Order: sequence, then C-alpha cells, then structure tokens
Amino acid sequence: MITGKRARVIVLIVAAALLLLVIVWSLLLGSGEQGKHVAFLQGYHYTLDADDLYFEGLGAPDIRTALHDGSVDELIEVSKKAGLPSDVDKQGEITLMLLALKNQHVVTVYLVDGEPELGFVQVPSSGDVYPLGEFYDAQN
Repeated sequence: MITGKRARVIVLIVAAALLLLVIVWSLLLGSGEQGKHVAFLQGYHYTLDADDLYFEGLGAPDIRTALHDGSVDELIEVSKKAGLPSDVDKQGEITLMLLALKNQHVVTVYLVDGEPELGFVQVPSSGDVYPLGEFYDAQN
C-alpha cells in the first residue's frame, strides 16, 4: 500500500505520464492513413470521422479498368473541377473510398497508391455526378 506524501506524488506523476502517452498514441493513430483521408474530405467541407469511410481494394491496375465502362470523360471533367489529377490510366494499387451522405448521395474517391486521384459526388437515383464539395451540407 502506498503511504506518505512522496509516494502519492510519484503515483500522480506516473498516472499523468500514462495519460499523456495514451493521448499522444491516439493522435498518432488518427494522423495515419485514414486520418489523411479524413483531412482530405474535410478540405471539401465534409464533416466526418475515420469510421464513416468505407474502403474497398479493387485489384485493378488502373482506375479506367476498375470502372468497367468506356465512358469516363464526364467523371474526369467533374473530378478536375475539384482539383484532383484525374489520371484514370495511372498505374498502381487502386482503392475505392466512399462516404455516404444523409441525402443518399455518395462521395466517391478513387485512390492510387493511397493518394486521391479521381473523385466526385454520385447521386445513385439519377446517375448524376458532381464535383467534390457539393452537397456537403447534406452529410452525416
């Protein structure tokens, strides 16, 4: 059992150090790969947490192949309006990142080697697409 003023001070210092370690660890985890993607979408005014994102590895060599259809011109145009590179032929590990909005629209971003390459907002009911940053007020 711990007794005495000096022992209590030592216990408090150890507890504070452990609390600081937990805080730093959680910040480091949040600044990892998912934290980077959260920050990217926050730059387009979306409010979200890392657990709001859905990721799917597509196993395709490039975005054009992953899309399975020949017409990507509209997607490229809309994606470029949001400032993304939009090179659908860039080779690398292709991952699909999705964020569902409350209005049933879907923020869709294709990552190449973990970096955003092509992105847009889909309206599933109509098939329309809009630049990232649209409908940010209709989110989670």
